[in-house]
Amino acid sequence: MADGVLHARVQQNYLRDVPQMLTLRYLLCVTLLALVCIQYSEAWPWSWSRGGHTITGDVRGIPGVTRSWIARIRWGWRFARRGDTQQSCSQLAKAVVTREQWGAVAARQELAINGRAEELFVWHTGPNTCNAAGLSAVECQSCLREQSCTEKVVKALQDADFKGGKDDIKYNFLIGQDGVIYEGRGWDVIGQHTIGKNSKSIGVALIGDFSKIEPSQASQDALNSLIVCGKESDKLATGAQMTTGAQMAGKAFYNLLVRCNGLCVEN
Repeated sequence: MADGVLHARVQQNYLRDVPQMLTLRYLLCVTLLALVCIQYSEAWPWSWSRGGHTITGDVRGIPGVTRSWIARIRWGWRFARRGDTQQSCSQLAKAVVTREQWGAVAARQELAINGRAEELFVWHTGPNTCNAAGLSAVECQSCLREQSCTEKVVKALQDADFKGGKDDIKYNFLIGQDGVIYEGRGWDVIGQHTIGKNSKSIGVALIGDFSKIEPSQASQDALNSLIVCGKESDKLATGAQMTTGAQMAGKAFYNLLVRCNGLCVEN
């Protein structure tokens, strides 16, 4: 008799708990569905956003890559207005120094990138940066802190690339040590920066020689913003990799990337 009563009570408790369990599962499903809609629907004013750039040194045929390594810049998930990122990217685009502003000569030939770029190569302009602009090493270091002088350096780099047989300045973008971004070939034109890798990639060069010294924080932040906005504007594929090596970016910059496990970005 007692067993029968106990069994009846257990059954009653189970029956009472089933609707509660179903309600909780229903609420969980609705919540997950709402988050998916927030993430992928342009109609929602808010969105979950997650950042991440992969850096890899495992690229065959690129000089200076001595070992394979993969690092990732990580952000946590954050709840933010979709328009906030779009607004910051719009501001970044307006701040970019255009070809006309730095006095670029028209390209000999332009070939359009077909679709979104799948990779972004990072370089430094290297030890010949100062020589190309006719500056001594001492003059160059102080010069690269001033936008007016950096524009002259960018123009000199274009002239050097023309003399070297290129159709234009070889990079898609260049970044000064003050964090100012200069338009090279831009997002939509194939560059001539990385042999065998140009057709589906973007080449970005930090202006200066970073074999022995590290690039400024401002230039790293600008590079990070450029990558984020490239993905936001669909110029870069969502999973686009950022690729570099010790010779490409300079040993000091490369070591900095290894030490920071990616760009040392100030959030």
